[in-house]
Amino acid sequence: MPEANFDVGRWQAALAHQRPLLALAERLLADPARADEAVGHALLQESLGARAESKPALPFLRAVVRNFARRVRRDEAVRQRYEAAVDAAELAPAAVDLAAREQLRRRVAEAVLGLDEPYRTTVALVYLEEVPVAVAATQLGVAEATVRVRLHRAREELRRRLDREFGSRGAWALVLGWGKPPLAAPVGVFGVVVGGIVMKKVLAVVVVAVLLLSGGSFWWWNQAEPASLPQQAQAQVVAANVVSPPPAAAPVRESAGQAPVEATKAAPIALSQHFRCVDEQGQPVANAEVRLVRLPWGSGVPDLVAHSDAEGKVVLDEVVAANYVIRAREGLRHHVPHFDRPYEALPRAPLDLLLCELWIGGLVMPGAEVMSHGCSCGAFQSSRDGEVEKELVAVWSAKHPGAVLRAMFRSPSQARSDTISMQVEWYGHVRHEQPLRMWPASQFQGPEVVDPATVPTCDWASPRIVLVDAVGATLPDALQAALRERADLHGLAPARRGAVLRFYTFRSGAARLPTGDYELRLCDARNSQMVPAARCTVARDTTELRIPITIADRVLRLHLRGLPGAGYVVSIVHESGRSALEFGRADGDHTLLLPPGPCMVTCRWSGPDDRQESRERAVTITDAAEQEVTWDLAEPPAKR
Repeated sequence: MPEANFDVGRWQAALAHQRPLLALAERLLADPARADEAVGHALLQESLGARAESKPALPFLRAVVRNFARRVRRDEAVRQRYEAAVDAAELAPAAVDLAAREQLRRRVAEAVLGLDEPYRTTVALVYLEEVPVAVAATQLGVAEATVRVRLHRAREELRRRLDREFGSRGAWALVLGWGKPPLAAPVGVFGVVVGGIVMKKVLAVVVVAVLLLSGGSFWWWNQAEPASLPQQAQAQVVAANVVSPPPAAAPVRESAGQAPVEATKAAPIALSQHFRCVDEQGQPVANAEVRLVRLPWGSGVPDLVAHSDAEGKVVLDEVVAANYVIRAREGLRHHVPHFDRPYEALPRAPLDLLLCELWIGGLVMPGAEVMSHGCSCGAFQSSRDGEVEKELVAVWSAKHPGAVLRAMFRSPSQARSDTISMQVEWYGHVRHEQPLRMWPASQFQGPEVVDPATVPTCDWASPRIVLVDAVGATLPDALQAALRERADLHGLAPARRGAVLRFYTFRSGAARLPTGDYELRLCDARNSQMVPAARCTVARDTTELRIPITIADRVLRLHLRGLPGAGYVVSIVHESGRSALEFGRADGDHTLLLPPGPCMVTCRWSGPDDRQESRERAVTITDAAEQEVTWDLAEPPAKR
């Protein structure tokens, strides 16, 4: 299911028409969810190139919304006429073999599990957890357009698979209790009904069925009968498998002298998740700590922790349907999640957790300071966040200050090599490459010693970097500090044979780099790229570099208070069209560079009950070089 035809530029341009399109859809369709689906369909058609370039965008988008609403109303009328004509006796359980029906339901569940990543995770997140598309995009680290395209293509792929499996669309619609199709159903009726209404019901019911399968029937390390589901879980599953579609929820009205009744949300199903911890030889690992971290980060939900028994088995109870990061460790052995899929949708069938021992190697040159280093990993790999590797490196760095240390896991699927290629740059020397022997962490004795005479030398300098404006005046200290965090010096040409083009930072105000020509580059927040700003030359005797740049930005220090941790996202939209996105920080402090003028700041986060919340605040950037804004999000929003 490729995504190559999607045009992000057309999508972003079409988003400017989202509000008028939504107003039109809400007038045409009574259901807000269907109105949102109509707008999403129109934006998707625009992004896929359905409109000719010579035609204006807004009339095309309006026409798509009207056509979508017309189809929905027509198909709803057909569905109602069809349901009214179906004899209630034909829908009785006696007319359908319940055992065969349950078997068919399981095959539908397998079809959902068979979806490729990232479509399976996206479907579970949006349809099962009812996470809004915008929040799902933030959690998955992709654009909203990507989430919508994944959902669209996942539905299409699931329809194709189920059609092939059952021979007709009416057959698997019947499996989910949606009614028995007539012998002479109009062509296209089930295609549209299933595509719009039934399909979402399919996903919710099927994922619940998957939870039943994974939580109650797949016990692959013993032959005991599965434990029965709690009564609450059974009640939710029965409610999800109703024969007729539930009516749209009517707004709750307040009667005279009576308080309004608030709708209550059913508690999520909590099941047990089983793991088995094994080492690289497939042997069970006892006393391994298994920890489940529920996403999104900073949601405030406590981790679930348990330890493996003598057979490596672990059972974690009270696991609700969500995405989890799985962490497992025992001594120097750790579980390394797949880099492209760092989290799992749980609960599911029992999982084997492979615990691998860390490997470590190192280099040290007496009297020389390491300026930069890299490596070609070969048969080794790092975990996604690198936390366990940093922990081991910190232990050995305290014993051998100034050493270059690399900790990684050896990939079982690649060649059994114990060597990686290191590229190291010592101060006063040319960057060079040499092999490094890696050792299991339990056998490592210390870093290898590099002889300085074996590495060629070159001239280096340590100039102070000062940023000035077009007339040579020094920029304010606050602006200088903010720019240093977003700038570096790129080498333009090798200073001598054997030198390698590199970039060097100067966050402290001074740079340490080889002599030669450099280009100052600043980070452009609009596309997250480093763009050239000025050029300079560094000589051996250079003590200060005054680099002129042209910039109209001011420093905004935004202090967010009253948030439950770092699980939030801040978006800023300036009147000039510039925008910025900042992910949550533990201290809630953000430093932004924006030109003078008004902007809108939006903060989104997950509440204690996983409900998505957001607040907006208008901020005006003044001509002052630096300004501070403190925003207490625990206070109720001001009435407009």
